[in-house]
Amino acid sequence: MLNAAELREMLQREEVAFVVRWRGEIVASTRLTPHSAEVETEHTVTHAAHRSRGLATLVKARALAWAKADGFSSAGTGGTVLNLPMLRVNARLGYVPEAMWATWELGLLGLV
Repeated sequence: MLNAAELREMLQREEVAFVVRWRGEIVASTRLTPHSAEVETEHTVTHAAHRSRGLATLVKARALAWAKADGFSSAGTGGTVLNLPMLRVNARLGYVPEAMWATWELGLLGLV
């Protein structure tokens, strides 16, 4: 089990966090996890009272600019296809969807 100092050091070594503050409160954030030449953006969130203002796009764009300046060559992100606002954010930032699943279908009427 890690103590608080060890946990903080591990997070600082393995992730980089970006936030948007409004009057001292964090209202949007995203995290980057480096993987050799790529970073993975994760857990981009905006407080409900501050949504639809472009804050998720802002914080994610800032994180990607940092990654580029720090020498990373590509970025990935995940997420549910049901989260339409985040799909719009990702499209605005230039992410391209990647097929992840093979869908198999079977017609049952002709089976014995």
